[in-house]
Formats: sequence, C-alpha cells, structure tokens
Amino acid sequence: MCKRIISWVSGYSVVDGGKVGLVTGKCLIFASIGVNNFFEGRPKLLTLVNASYHFVGLIISGIIIGL
Repeated sequence: MCKRIISWVSGYSVVDGGKVGLVTGKCLIFASIGVNNFFEGRPKLLTLVNASYHFVGLIISGIIIGL
C-alpha cells in the first residue's frame, strides 16, 4: 500500500517514503486504534503506545520502499 501512495506522490526518495509512512500511519493507525480504545475506555497513554508501534513501522516501511 505504501508503494502505491508513493507513486501517487510521484517521488521515490527516502524523504518521500518517510512522509508517506507518516501520513499513512496518522490516517490509518491512529484513527482505527484510537476509535477502538476510546470505546473500550482505555487510557490515552496506552492508545499512544499501541499506535506508535505501528506508526514507526509504517514510517520505516515507507523509507525502505522509497530507497
């Protein structure tokens, strides 16, 4: 999915890959985990920790694909 988004951005550099990972992480990961944890009544810090794991993974994936 990150590769398709990078092609839409029309850039294949490390920075472009990192930006795509950042946007993808914000839109997909924080939104889905945030909504689930909000309805389950979990603390905000736990939501941040759980989402950050995937968020960082997407940024790294975007950088690798951007190489």
